[in-house]
Amino acid sequence: MKLIDQFNNFLDGKVNLNQTRFALLITSVDAVKTAIRGFDWGPKILGFAARLVGSRNHH
Repeated sequence: MKLIDQFNNFLDGKVNLNQTRFALLITSVDAVKTAIRGFDWGPKILGFAARLVGSRNHH
């Protein structure tokens, strides 16, 4: 079961992450990735992994 409308309402009403802010976040993440790939570091960056941050305790 997919609760897409409820999830979008949650993002908009509780998290305050509307479509405009979400698009800005994606643009910012892409900009950081591009900058990191452009660095002349010894190890080559092969890719990036998505990481979801949740409410679990990370001690």
